[in-house]
Amino acid sequence: MKEIGQKLRERREELGFTLEQMCEKTKVTIPNLKAIEAGDLEYFDNDLSYLRFYIKYYCQALYLDYEPFRTLLSDSIDQYTNTVSLNRIQQQQQIEKNVNNRKNKSSGLKKFGGFEKKKIDYSLYSLIAVIVIVVISLIIVLFSYVIPFLTTPSDTVVPDSTAVVPDPIEKPTDTPTDTTPVETTPAVLAVTMENPSLYNVTGWTEGQNIMFTVNFPQSSSYMRVSIDDVVTNNPIARKYVMNEKMEILTTATGSRKISIYFGYIKNSLLNVNELAVPFDPSIATSPVSATIVFVFKGA
Repeated sequence: MKEIGQKLRERREELGFTLEQMCEKTKVTIPNLKAIEAGDLEYFDNDLSYLRFYIKYYCQALYLDYEPFRTLLSDSIDQYTNTVSLNRIQQQQQIEKNVNNRKNKSSGLKKFGGFEKKKIDYSLYSLIAVIVIVVISLIIVLFSYVIPFLTTPSDTVVPDSTAVVPDPIEKPTDTPTDTTPVETTPAVLAVTMENPSLYNVTGWTEGQNIMFTVNFPQSSSYMRVSIDDVVTNNPIARKYVMNEKMEILTTATGSRKISIYFGYIKNSLLNVNELAVPFDPSIATSPVSATIVFVFKGA
């Protein structure tokens, strides 16, 4: 990957292009272009499936043949994924080892002198405390009132009084708090037709990679693509022959507009991220030219 990035950077500098100009030509973000030129595969760890498209578009914009870079890229990705997989296996083994060590330490703390530590029965202690309080109260009543009454002469008037016995002390109980996490429903990409030439794309997230794919199973067609009303060369405007496939990679953002011109739209098939998009019957089987526009709405 380092070799690929170095060759692309040297070619860009040789042609006198800046990263900003290449971003405009390829519609690939500047951070992605910098990571490619630096040979930083780890930057694309969660986006390796799109990396070949980025490099393909970069080669086209620099007037380079993509095929020599294909093998180098495949070898780099294989080597990187094997290394990452090995590291993850080692990390998982270390985590399992740590968990087992903690279980062993926890089991050792539960035992002392050959006997397992028993769980404390707090209800028994509460009952004993209530009994002790009642006994103490009875003893106080006995010494304060009963014994003096028995030893008082018969002609002595003993005032009438009632002993107050305190209520048993109840231990407060904690009310469990419901900590069940609230599940959120992930957004689902959807494409809806507003009219035969206009579709709305919803359910995307900011910065998400979106792939438009056009197939020509029964005929050829001249194709041209504009992104935000600017004609792009990724893919290049040209004639696509029968059974060929055209791919358009873009980044989802608010109000983004993708315009696809079909020189001959009859029997053409279109998918957005593997989601089939049916054409209106009025143009789907007609041997005419048409421009289909996709507008990104909402986030």
